Amino acid sequence: MDKSVGGVVFRRSGNEPEFLLVHSARHGFWDLPKGHPEANETEEETARREILEETGCTVRIIPDFRKTINYILPQGEPKEVVFFLAEFISAADGQLIDQSEIIQSVWLDYAEAKVRISYDNSRDVLEKAYHFLNLQSTIDNG
Repeated sequence: MDKSVGGVVFRRSGNEPEFLLVHSARHGFWDLPKGHPEANETEEETARREILEETGCTVRIIPDFRKTINYILPQGEPKEVVFFLAEFISAADGQLIDQSEIIQSVWLDYAEAKVRISYDNSRDVLEKAYHFLNLQSTIDNG
């Protein structure tokens, strides 16, 4: 089974979060940043590294949010992708982004991000992350 790990990267913008999407150079789709684990890497380490490599952003993994999607690749191999919720901390100085993989990244509000994402299963993960953040906000302010 092929496996990737990534994150729903967000930052606070007023009362609403903004989400970071990446545009794939190889496939032309818009999605959440993700990639393959390296040897002896935990899922969270993979998520942080892939987000940094694809977006230049350092993030903090939010506890209690881990979502998995499964699908079949075009060649018939099963694929599992694990997503964490990742809060933006800072952007790196200089160009770290692997431009052979990512054309660009963009911050969007929830409604815009939901429309821009190319795949329904990633859209579902974004929706769950958005509702998780709203629930956390309600608990924190309640």
